[in-house]
Amino acid sequence: MKKIRVLLIALLAVIFISGCSSGNDEESEVEGKMSPAEESSQNQEEVTVYKVGVVSSRAEEIWENVNERLEPAENIRVETVLFSDYVNPNIALADGSIHANAYQYIPFLNDFNNENETNLIPIGYLSVEPMGIWASEGIESFDDIPEGARIAVIEDPVNLGNSLIHMEKAGLITLAEGVGPTPSEDDIIENPKNVELVPMETGMVARSIEDLELVMPGATAAKESGLKIDEAFYFEDTSETSYLFRLTFTTREELTEDEGLRTAMEYYQTQETVDYANDTAQSTFYPGWENDDDASEDYKEYVNMMEKE
Repeated sequence: MKKIRVLLIALLAVIFISGCSSGNDEESEVEGKMSPAEESSQNQEEVTVYKVGVVSSRAEEIWENVNERLEPAENIRVETVLFSDYVNPNIALADGSIHANAYQYIPFLNDFNNENETNLIPIGYLSVEPMGIWASEGIESFDDIPEGARIAVIEDPVNLGNSLIHMEKAGLITLAEGVGPTPSEDDIIENPKNVELVPMETGMVARSIEDLELVMPGATAAKESGLKIDEAFYFEDTSETSYLFRLTFTTREELTEDEGLRTAMEYYQTQETVDYANDTAQSTFYPGWENDDDASEDYKEYVNMMEKE
């Protein structure tokens, strides 16, 4: 009897312990599961990264400043990809290597789309990149420019045309009437100093000041090459800059309504960006988004205008 009683007690103890263990396992399992709110919170901690092509180290710096505000608030980060020319950022965008780029004018984008059968679309404006003319040592006025002086200009047709417009404003040449936004050398009707255009890649223009009499880069490229804005022979008045020559934020058609990408752009289009850019550079930052213009609609308008010509 004693043995039976001992066995029964032992059996009950095993059942009790098993029950407790099972209950603890269930409790642990419940404790280990996250509520939908907790799961959502964990997912929100994962940062969404967008790759954006740029063509200057200054642009990289500005986007990094944008990230300081964008990432903590939205869990979105822009990873800039630096290019040394104006064509490869569009190639990379078209083939899916990057999500957007931030560097080009509407006429340049239209030319690229036509030549490559792509459908890249601007979804917003970023800034105005003023053009300037810098002269080599000893040239301080129009009269000092020697006969046959050479001027370095950006080689692609759109930037070359824009350069010609500003050369006319500077008094170097005269263009035929009605030439449109992208004139060519054939449109020059007066050139009193017989200035010779020397087209080259954008990264080479400012640096060629050591070899040529005149150079015509954008303000950012000029600054990065050591040229001073207040020493420019001519500098663009941005209050007169056409929407066609404001830098755009451009993406592929399927990403034009991407909420995260648009949020990143909107964080760029703020006074904080303007303040940072102006506080950390010798040159002035000129925002291109102030009039609530629709870059996509402006692009369509330009395309329609070109098709009618």
